[in-house]
Amino acid sequence: IIKLANENAAYAIDLVSVQRGYDPRDFTLIAYGGSGPMFAPFISGELEIGKIVVPAIPPGVFSAWGMLNTDVRHNSIHTHIIRLDAPDILETLNRFYSELEEEITEMFRSEGTEGAVIVERYADIRYYGQEHTVKVSMPSGVLNAEDVKTILESFHETHEREYEFRLPDDAVEIVNFHVVGVKRVQKLELTELPENDPGSADPHIADRKVYINGGYEEIPLYDRTLLGAGFDLMGPAILEDPTATIIVLHEQKASVDRFGNIVIRSVRA
Repeated sequence: IIKLANENAAYAIDLVSVQRGYDPRDFTLIAYGGSGPMFAPFISGELEIGKIVVPAIPPGVFSAWGMLNTDVRHNSIHTHIIRLDAPDILETLNRFYSELEEEITEMFRSEGTEGAVIVERYADIRYYGQEHTVKVSMPSGVLNAEDVKTILESFHETHEREYEFRLPDDAVEIVNFHVVGVKRVQKLELTELPENDPGSADPHIADRKVYINGGYEEIPLYDRTLLGAGFDLMGPAILEDPTATIIVLHEQKASVDRFGNIVIRSVRA
């Protein structure tokens, strides 16, 4: 069952990496959540990912920590199809963006938000006759004819970057007008961890008999909260965290960086 779960997780990563042209071996696997650090060493083996990072923030609350560091964001979108060469394009652009920006302002006002709100404009644009669109950043303020030329060129560049071609002689149309409002929040900072002190409390709690690689082995068990910066160990090992269990396999080495992140690397010959 565990092997099947690992393979399913590896396949899910494959969908968002290999099948999009990215090699997972070029990336670091971030292991968080209550079970992430337990499965990550096996998944990394399936995908030949050489580096895993278990965040210093307890893995089980890492997503909540991320939420607290996330800026407040509101979106307002209006669908209206219009060609960029339409006679009323300027009137339409300025009217819709003005209305959408007012909607965004009202959203933040109703929440009692204080301080500056960053407003960003976008449009979903396509060549006439296409079904798909690309998102293009739009100029701010009252738009004029020169801005329309800038929008057109930005669309061609974006389309070429994403699809490797442009059609400069084809008609271009906007499908969606999109405004985003962002209120920055103060970010929580990580503090540096004291250097590992061999004279302090021993993080090695006990040894535990664990079924691994087709048989039982005595594997050392460590208390993660007692690990200082610079501590390292060779697998196999188990690190107990207040919210998760961290596994280090054979041919893997774990080390603690200065912020308390646990970095697990493959040491295969």
